[in-house]
Amino acid sequence: VQTICVYLRVSRYQQETKKAIYDKMTKLEVATDDTRVIVKYAKSMISTLYCQGYRYSKCGIILLDLFDKKRMQRDLFSHSSP
Repeated sequence: VQTICVYLRVSRYQQETKKAIYDKMTKLEVATDDTRVIVKYAKSMISTLYCQGYRYSKCGIILLDLFDKKRMQRDLFSHSSP
Protein backbone atom coordinates (compact mmCIF):
# COMPACT_ATOMS: atom_id res chain seq x y z
CA VAL A 1 0.00 0.00 0.00
CA GLN A 2 1.38 3.37 -0.97
CA THR A 3 -1.70 5.60 -0.40
CA ILE A 4 -4.45 5.49 2.24
CA CYS A 5 -7.79 7.29 1.98
CA VAL A 6 -10.34 7.50 4.81
CA TYR A 7 -13.83 8.97 4.63
CA LEU A 8 -16.79 9.74 6.85
CA ARG A 9 -20.32 10.26 5.55
CA VAL A 10 -22.74 12.35 7.57
CA SER A 11 -26.33 11.13 7.74
CA ARG A 12 -28.46 12.75 5.06
CA TYR A 13 -31.14 13.37 7.69
CA GLN A 14 -28.91 15.78 9.61
CA GLN A 15 -29.76 19.19 8.15
CA GLU A 16 -27.15 21.30 9.98
CA THR A 17 -24.21 20.09 7.90
CA LYS A 18 -22.95 21.89 4.82
CA LYS A 19 -20.99 18.91 3.56
CA ALA A 20 -22.08 15.26 3.39
CA ILE A 21 -18.73 13.49 2.94
CA TYR A 22 -15.44 14.27 4.61
CA ASP A 23 -12.31 12.55 3.34
CA LYS A 24 -8.55 12.66 3.70
CA MET A 25 -5.81 11.00 1.67
CA THR A 26 -2.19 10.35 2.64
CA LYS A 27 0.65 9.03 0.50
CA LEU A 28 3.11 6.98 2.53
CA GLU A 29 6.79 7.72 2.21
CA VAL A 30 7.55 4.00 1.92
CA ALA A 31 4.99 1.42 0.75
CA THR A 32 3.98 -1.11 3.40
CA ASP A 33 1.96 -4.26 3.91
CA ASP A 34 2.14 -3.97 7.71
CA THR A 35 -1.42 -3.63 9.02
CA ARG A 36 -0.16 -1.94 12.21
CA VAL A 37 1.25 0.93 10.13
CA ILE A 38 -1.88 1.16 7.97
CA VAL A 39 -4.19 1.24 11.02
CA LYS A 40 -1.98 3.84 12.73
CA TYR A 41 -2.25 6.19 9.75
CA ALA A 42 -5.98 5.54 9.30
CA LYS A 43 -6.76 6.24 12.97
CA SER A 44 -4.77 9.45 12.85
CA MET A 45 -6.59 10.62 9.73
CA ILE A 46 -10.04 9.68 11.09
CA SER A 47 -9.38 11.61 14.31
CA THR A 48 -8.76 14.79 12.29
CA LEU A 49 -12.03 14.32 10.35
CA TYR A 50 -14.32 13.32 13.22
CA CYS A 51 -16.48 16.03 14.82
CA GLN A 52 -18.54 15.29 17.90
CA GLY A 53 -22.27 15.87 17.52
CA TYR A 54 -22.64 14.75 13.92
CA ARG A 55 -24.52 11.56 13.07
CA TYR A 56 -22.33 9.53 10.74
CA SER A 57 -23.92 6.92 8.52
CA LYS A 58 -20.81 5.43 6.95
CA CYS A 59 -17.04 5.40 7.21
CA GLY A 60 -14.37 3.59 5.29
CA ILE A 61 -10.73 3.10 4.47
CA ILE A 62 -9.56 2.77 0.89
CA LEU A 63 -6.11 1.38 0.12
CA LEU A 64 -4.61 2.66 -3.13
CA ASP A 65 -1.46 2.06 -5.16
CA LEU A 66 -1.30 -1.67 -4.46
CA PHE A 67 1.47 -3.70 -6.04
CA ASP A 68 3.33 -6.97 -5.67
CA LYS A 69 5.85 -6.92 -2.84
CA LYS A 70 8.38 -8.88 -4.92
CA ARG A 71 8.41 -6.17 -7.59
CA MET A 72 8.77 -3.22 -5.23
CA GLN A 73 11.74 -0.99 -5.90
CA ARG A 74 13.47 -0.16 -2.65
CA ASP A 75 14.81 3.22 -1.67
CA LEU A 76 18.56 3.17 -1.06
CA PHE A 77 18.19 5.25 2.11
CA SER A 78 15.08 3.71 3.66
CA HIS A 79 15.30 1.70 6.86
CA SER A 80 12.66 -0.84 5.88
CA SER A 81 13.58 -4.51 5.96
CA PRO A 82 13.95 -6.35 2.63
